[in-house]
Amino acid sequence: MTYNKANTSACLCLLSALLLALVPLDSDAKIVRTKSKNRLSREVTISNRIEHETGETVVPLLLEWSPNDKLALSLEASYASVSLDSGSKVSGMQDLDIGAVYEISRETRHRPSVALEFDVKLPTASNPELGTKKTDFSLGVVLTKGYVHHDLEASALYTFVGKPPGVKTENVFELGVSGEWHVSPRIDLVGEIVGSSGGSLGGNSRTGFGLGGVQSALTVASGTEVEMTLGIAERFGKHFKLEQGVTGKTDGTIIFLVGWEYDFGSGK
Repeated sequence: MTYNKANTSACLCLLSALLLALVPLDSDAKIVRTKSKNRLSREVTISNRIEHETGETVVPLLLEWSPNDKLALSLEASYASVSLDSGSKVSGMQDLDIGAVYEISRETRHRPSVALEFDVKLPTASNPELGTKKTDFSLGVVLTKGYVHHDLEASALYTFVGKPPGVKTENVFELGVSGEWHVSPRIDLVGEIVGSSGGSLGGNSRTGFGLGGVQSALTVASGTEVEMTLGIAERFGKHFKLEQGVTGKTDGTIIFLVGWEYDFGSGK
């Protein structure tokens, strides 16, 4: 299917701007890519999703564990099916992603919480076409401010990209703003805007539910890129949540996403 890149980008920009302008949003739903403050208040969470764009389908499984109210640890493994330029298709496990978020300053009435983020992508892909055979390291900071019905989160992340032989790569700097509006006790609307400079966006980023982008097989030099995500999440009880959404990139790519999350902790 062919999309009008200019119209798609304009519509997504407008919808995202309206969502973020209407409310000081919350970032609990894992439909977005930035780290949620609620990762620091749960015990164990498991989530799964399906991400599909033309020629590529990715199914990540994420496990999160918060041993205390300051530290959150995560592990993500993804299965991918990718169509190559040659016309053939490869399938298998992608590189393994391990992350940690540590809160260094608690939120107050007038200032956000501050947390440090660390991620490492290990070269464990089952097929050379699905990984880089090199380790990536990411360092970042996350700011989160909560309100009665809405929260807002902002993040900055710098990734030191491994250098596979014969492939031109660049380190990646990302800035993101994400939010959530609790429309009702069961329904949340979420939105996110992420911009990157350097390598391809999404090659190293991990999301809980992750409606913010499919993990690329390679993080190659690509200049500046912006992607926008809008979605909806519905809770069934305190522990189970279904989510769906759409991501649009400035290159005209449209990604459809659907997933679920189960919280073994106290829930929300």
